[in-house]
Amino acid sequence: MFVTKIFHFRRFAIIFLIIFWSHSLLQGSQMNDIGPVISFSAENQSVGTILNRLVLELGMNLTFTSSDPDFGRTITYSAVDKPASQILSEILALIGYEYSRVGNQMVVHRSAIYIGSGAQGTSDHTNPPDTIIKIVEVPVIVTDTIVIRDTIVQVRYLQSLSTGVRPLIASRSVLSRRQIREENWTFSISYGQMVAGFRNINVPETNPDLDDVRRAESSSVSNMALTAAINYKTGALRMGAGLSLNSHANPFNYAELYTTGGFFRVDTLDAFFTIINGEQIWTYVTDSVYIPLESQEVFIERTNRLGILELQLGFSYDVYVIEDITFFFNGGINMGTPIWLNGLSVIDQEGYPSGSLSRSDLNPWILGYQFGFGVKTRLNNQADLVLGSLYKRYVNELYPDHPIDRRLHGVAIQLGLIYYL
Repeated sequence: MFVTKIFHFRRFAIIFLIIFWSHSLLQGSQMNDIGPVISFSAENQSVGTILNRLVLELGMNLTFTSSDPDFGRTITYSAVDKPASQILSEILALIGYEYSRVGNQMVVHRSAIYIGSGAQGTSDHTNPPDTIIKIVEVPVIVTDTIVIRDTIVQVRYLQSLSTGVRPLIASRSVLSRRQIREENWTFSISYGQMVAGFRNINVPETNPDLDDVRRAESSSVSNMALTAAINYKTGALRMGAGLSLNSHANPFNYAELYTTGGFFRVDTLDAFFTIINGEQIWTYVTDSVYIPLESQEVFIERTNRLGILELQLGFSYDVYVIEDITFFFNGGINMGTPIWLNGLSVIDQEGYPSGSLSRSDLNPWILGYQFGFGVKTRLNNQADLVLGSLYKRYVNELYPDHPIDRRLHGVAIQLGLIYYL
């Protein structure tokens, strides 16, 4: 009898352990799938605080970025007899988030589309007018959804109430070129490297000595310009004024012949005679050459340096836009004055000697014009990078006393930055 009782006790204990183990497995499986059914409420608490409460109370393995401003938003939420997973989904949906299971972790991330699920929760966060998303209880079909994780400037949804379909318009980034700037002021700065020299207007062909004068000053690539300007932009047109500092460095190569002392040597080229009244008279054809006692040829090789400060009035017009790239052409007029000079030039005297120049030898004001084209691309919402080329020419003579009428001109490559104020 005693043995029989022990046998029955063991049988009941084993059955009880099997039932308890099965119930534990079933409960654990429910926890992994939907979590326990609980009642939960939070009043005027941040989303991050609420998620921390769920982690502590339910032992969830939840991963989220607590420093994200969205988790600092204050909400009021209440739920009665709902699975913990549903409560978590509803709370995250209020701020446009959801979670996914990765192993035994639940990772919180931003939803592709922010649509409410009918949760009994409210948020005191107010979105800007162009990012308000209405919560509706309709089926949603989203195809070819593109999610751009970047700084959002504008999010726009098109809603069809009849079908409940919301095509998603891609978010705009601060790097997008599609945001068109209308009317505003701009500040620009640019650096240009120029190939510049003198263009001869009129060289007398009867004086071959002027060929050496013409070749004395040649073009050079060692010229630069630094320009800063203020412009007003309206649509595709930009107009304004600025200051430009131009530095010219052109080679001066010239040769001069110096002689000291000498004599004339007379040579008889021909002789003939005539008879007048029976008298024979001889006539001689002679030529004389001056022979110096000493001659010396001097070669001058140096770099003439000139600085010009200009006031510029100009415009720029955008002619074609491809995504982030804008093609434009520009032009303008300029008025400059020399501010430094260190160089030599040829003096309009006999023999065309060289002489040192000073600022008083130059025109106090020189006028010119320029035109060109270029391309610009957006760096961010307030700045464009510009690459362009231009041709510049002055219309009056820089050095009025030069033997040859000529004009300073050149071609430049420019790199600059436009800042939208």
